Amino acid sequence: MFKVQDQGWNICRQRIARIESCEAWVSDFDIVLTATALEVEITELLPKLESKQPLYVALSNLLAGQVKTLASPEEILNDRSLRCLPIEIAEH
Repeated sequence: MFKVQDQGWNICRQRIARIESCEAWVSDFDIVLTATALEVEITELLPKLESKQPLYVALSNLLAGQVKTLASPEEILNDRSLRCLPIEIAEH
């Protein structure tokens, strides 16, 4: 906590604990400050993802139990398409 505070990030111990327990969202700005304070590369703070899986699958697995399952790109497009259609067409 003191190292990141020295970098100009006004953060309390409770927020650090929430980040460490994966209960808090961390912005790109927060990641840069943390990497700088800890003198590590940013990539060292990020999870390693299975490159053979689609990104939405890897992230869903990583976040298992914390958020709803992420939708595939196809599911997102289908959902958006249905919202754009007039109501009478969407009902058929």
